[in-house]
Amino acid sequence: MKRLVGKNSDYTVTKRFLKYVQINTQSSSKSKTVPSTERQKQLSEILKTELEELGLDPTVDKVGNVYCKLPSNLEENQTTIPVIALLAHLDTSEDAPSVNVKPIIHENYSGDKIALPKGNVILDPNEITELKELVGQDIITSSGDTLLGADDKSGIASIMDALTFFVQHPEIKHGEIQVCFSIDEEIGTGPKTISLEKLGNPKFGYTVDGGSIGRVESCNFNADKVYITFEGFGIHPGRAKNRMVNAIKLAGEFLDLLPKDTMSPETTEKMEGYVHPFEFQGNVNKAEITFLIRDFELGEMKKKEKIIQELGNKVVENKKNCKFEMKIVEQYRNMIDIISQYPFLLDFAEKAIEKTQTKVIRNPIRGGSDGSYLSYNGLPTPNLSAGGYCFHSIKEFTTIQHLQKIVDMLIELIITWVEEYPKIELKSEKKN
Repeated sequence: MKRLVGKNSDYTVTKRFLKYVQINTQSSSKSKTVPSTERQKQLSEILKTELEELGLDPTVDKVGNVYCKLPSNLEENQTTIPVIALLAHLDTSEDAPSVNVKPIIHENYSGDKIALPKGNVILDPNEITELKELVGQDIITSSGDTLLGADDKSGIASIMDALTFFVQHPEIKHGEIQVCFSIDEEIGTGPKTISLEKLGNPKFGYTVDGGSIGRVESCNFNADKVYITFEGFGIHPGRAKNRMVNAIKLAGEFLDLLPKDTMSPETTEKMEGYVHPFEFQGNVNKAEITFLIRDFELGEMKKKEKIIQELGNKVVENKKNCKFEMKIVEQYRNMIDIISQYPFLLDFAEKAIEKTQTKVIRNPIRGGSDGSYLSYNGLPTPNLSAGGYCFHSIKEFTTIQHLQKIVDMLIELIITWVEEYPKIELKSEKKN
């Protein structure tokens, strides 16, 4: 089969990316609505229009998820290829400002520090060591006072360009591809709004939402959110002796009991989990702390929750007029148990990456993915690189060359399914 990948000078990905990142789609964990922010729908409608211009038939559901099918062009006598889904998310993180994103292209990167025009922000290769590998590439950053939005508008732009390629090259054979651009991934509620029926009931899927180029991710944290509350006893401070119990001080005592050198995001890496207090509010009468609990092993995560329970009980032990309460809310689970049942899902992705002359990186995700929820709800979905760095940060960046590589990878992935899946079926038939 003739390869057009890598020889296609008509990439649309950069133009699309620069357009998409200027649309504020930041989600909000404080919101009680679905989607959490209406502004996400602005990008939904733009994508719907662009997909229609490609001659496709997209739909946008009432919450803003975009669905679109690229019909199979395989001959009837060819082995049936499963329906494959490609997914990316519309929203951006609330960890950094996202209003008035102004992308800047730094052409032919020299290897030196990159000074952004606002906020005295410096991208230093001694700090961000990945920059040392990008000399000569065209780096895209924000202006320094906002995030860029590569997470995950690089995924969206790459999928859109891959669809464009197949529409423009009908001679390249492919199975049915279903696409979903979904809401509220960053706050963990988005995947629950995705309808697999509207997505064409795909057999397998891939999220395009990872970081550096070449990543194939099938292992992620187990995740719970834990809410703890200290109730004290408030009284006028002028008459408080031996009577007041300050809930803020109880919370402070609790936080001081947490391990100092382990079990936090700032002290862990690789396969280590953590306990992360990330929100606090309170007064004398009541103090509330929200924790993120993460570990690759479910049992280890539960041990961390038990530690929190024991420390909280210790703080209020032998004290009058105070109380400690703890509530655990499940967020997501490690998708490896599901995806490991379908090793060809990862094999095909790695073959596609290698065809683009890119080194495969199979690392665990120190975070989550829509693929985790989807995998446990009937759609095995590993995560692929979207080609960005320093996500959730005003130092976020990507490169034009990486965006194009992701497009090539997606094209090769779809072609690989046509070439390799029949061999999987044949092996299965021989076993039976």
